[in-house]
Amino acid sequence: MIQKLIISFAFIITANLSTSQVVCTRTVSDFGATSGDYLAQGTATLQDSAGIFTVILSSDFSTTDGPDLDLYLAISDTSPTNVNNTNVLIGAIASSGAQVLNVPAGVGINDFDFVLIHCAQFDHFWDGGLLGGLQCTTLGIDETIIDSEIRIYPNPTKNVIHVEAERSIDEIILIDSSGKRLKRSKKTTLNIEKFPIGKYQLIILFKNGEKSIQTIQKL
Repeated sequence: MIQKLIISFAFIITANLSTSQVVCTRTVSDFGATSGDYLAQGTATLQDSAGIFTVILSSDFSTTDGPDLDLYLAISDTSPTNVNNTNVLIGAIASSGAQVLNVPAGVGINDFDFVLIHCAQFDHFWDGGLLGGLQCTTLGIDETIIDSEIRIYPNPTKNVIHVEAERSIDEIILIDSSGKRLKRSKKTTLNIEKFPIGKYQLIILFKNGEKSIQTIQKL
């Protein structure tokens, strides 16, 4: 085990020192900016990280429970069923907890200004929030200290990969180079044997609301 951890640390530090990436975000810091009938709490972040485009709901996100809750990006603060409100469906969500949803290809980070929640079964507008301004950060050497707390081994791998961290992990999401979500797990061991050879991203969500994106190689 000790040998595996040393190898993992060496890989992470080398990867982070040799490359940098720009992460751009727009954040809903306060829901309730729309005419929906129910209140959502927490934050929602629209994020572009090295071409991986996602909507991330915080661990403290919550709203009134309901069937078939869907998340949208839209141009205005009205129901997504409004024919004048151009929007794109991001996907189904749970009524609480940390969640990561992939944004469809071709959508730009500045194309929409609102995050909306809508109940499909009853065609009912739940709530929404206004996305803030664009903020971009270049990740590089400074992030090495934080990411060195994460141990991923073996990497590269042919089948199973293990994730360990000093912080408590809530969920791990595997996505491909196009941003498609392939697998999500509450466990810290993932079997990726059935997936093609290539590079993938692990989105690691922590119980304290933090997150990390790591690159892995499938042999």
